[in-house]
Amino acid sequence: MQPYLLKLYGDETAYWIAGLAAAIVACAQIVGGMAVTYFKKLFKLRTSALAAGVIVSSILLLLIGLTSSFWLAIALLVLWGLVFAAVTPIRQAYMNGLIPSKQRATVLSFDSLVGSSGGVVIQPILGRVADLGSYPLSYIAGAGFQILALPFVLLARRERPKSDVIS
Repeated sequence: MQPYLLKLYGDETAYWIAGLAAAIVACAQIVGGMAVTYFKKLFKLRTSALAAGVIVSSILLLLIGLTSSFWLAIALLVLWGLVFAAVTPIRQAYMNGLIPSKQRATVLSFDSLVGSSGGVVIQPILGRVADLGSYPLSYIAGAGFQILALPFVLLARRERPKSDVIS
């Protein structure tokens, strides 16, 4: 994110932008985590919230890749951080309700491993896209990878587990 923001800003030596981006993401995640109760009121099913999160995150990443405005990219980054932070606890609550307590630690650890390995695989691919194409193109590709999660969320919804209902 930082090299792209530096390019949009127009001064590739303005390293304070890296700190600004990190602070924005951290603050957005705090506020997004606090907004979970609001999201609970918007959705009756956790999978609805998760699907909306996938769609909105994909759109935000796409828009980050399409913008040529530094300040618009910052605003989109804030929104992306809010969505990401709000959806994470909803996803965790959904999963916790699916897994029997004896297997919960193992399955949640495996889920974390899969998430981390996704970052190990996808992030270098996006970096290569940026090297071969451009930073904006890597955000557009990231949006494409993000939207690939939607069919899995919709398949999970069809199972209708008890943990899907937000109480």
